[in-house]
Amino acid sequence: MDGGRVANDSLSQFEGPIYEAALYQTVPFPGKRGAKQDAATAQLQAAESGLAERALRTQHEAVVLAYRLAALSHLVKHIEERKSRFALVRTYLRSRAFASPVQEVEKDLIELRLRSLEEHLAQRESDYQSAWLELNRLIQQPGPVDPQVSWWKSPKVFSSDSTRALAEEKNPELQRARFALTRAQAEQRQGRLSIWPDFNLGFGYRREGPQSNGTSFYTGSLSLSLPIWDRGQHIGPALDQAAEAQKWKLEHQRRVLASALGRAAVHLEKSRKAILLFPMDRAAVARSAFDRAETEFRRGRLPITAFFEIESQSHEMLDRVFEVQAEYAEALSEYLLLTADKMPLEPQDG
Repeated sequence: MDGGRVANDSLSQFEGPIYEAALYQTVPFPGKRGAKQDAATAQLQAAESGLAERALRTQHEAVVLAYRLAALSHLVKHIEERKSRFALVRTYLRSRAFASPVQEVEKDLIELRLRSLEEHLAQRESDYQSAWLELNRLIQQPGPVDPQVSWWKSPKVFSSDSTRALAEEKNPELQRARFALTRAQAEQRQGRLSIWPDFNLGFGYRREGPQSNGTSFYTGSLSLSLPIWDRGQHIGPALDQAAEAQKWKLEHQRRVLASALGRAAVHLEKSRKAILLFPMDRAAVARSAFDRAETEFRRGRLPITAFFEIESQSHEMLDRVFEVQAEYAEALSEYLLLTADKMPLEPQDG
C-alpha cells in the first residue's frame, strides 16, 4: 500500500465541506515478488545456519575440553603420587647410617628427579588451570570441577562413503555457499525483471456538498511505472557476474570440504589406533611395574639406573594413556563438525 490522503476543505461554492479519501496499492510485475522473497529466504537460512553452527561448535568445544580436563586431572594426581613416592625413597636413603659413595650418588639422583617432577607438576597444573578457564567460559561454574567422563576402549570405524554423503548434505559452510548462490540467482532474476513495469491500483471516495444532502463519488485508477530512463542495463551484467562467482565459490567449497574430510579421516584413524595401542588397562600395568621396581630398589636388588628407567617408562606410559583419550576427542570433534553432528557424550565403541 503506497498511501492515502484525506482532504477536508471548505469551498465557497458548497454549503458544506468536501471529504476525499484514497488508497493506493502497488502490484509488482509477475515474478518480482517471488524473486525478492527467495533472496530474503536464502539470506535468513544462511543466518540460521551460522547460528546453528556456532551452537554446535560450542557443544563440541565443551565436550573436548571436558576430556582434556579429565585427562590432565589424572596426570596431575599421578605426578603428585610419584613425587610423594620419591620423597619416601629420599627419606629411606637419608636414613642410612653409613652411606657409601654409590649411595651418596643415589641420593643426589633422587633429588634431581624430585626437582624434575616438581617442574613437570607445575606445567601440568598450569595446563589444567588453562583448560578449566576455557571450559568455564562455556559452562560458568563457580569453581574448578573434575569432569566425569567415560574413556574410549575400541572406537568405531566410520564409513567414508556415508560420511561424504552426509557432509555434502549437512556441512554448514557448504550449506551457506548454496544459500549464497540461491540469493545471487534470485537477485539476478530481480535484475532481469526490473525492466518490466509495476502496476499501481487506486480506489477513492469523494463527497461534495452539505452534510445532509451531499453527493458521493467513488473512483478507481490504474497506472504503470515505466522504467524509461533507467532500464537496469548496468545492473544486469553485475548480477550475472555475482551469480557466476557464487557458483565458483560453491564448487570451491566442495573441494575444500573433500580435502578437509580426507585430513580429518587420517587424523581420526591415527587417534583411533593410538587408543588401541594405549588402552586404559595399560595404566594399571604401568603403576604395577613402578611399584615392583621401587620395592626391589629399596631391597638393594635393583640398581638406581634400572629403577629410573622403569620409572621413566611407567610415567611415559601413563601420560600416553590419558593423552590419547584427549587427542581422540579432538580428532573426533574435527571429523563430526564437517557433517554437523553433535559430539557424543558417551564413547561410541565399535
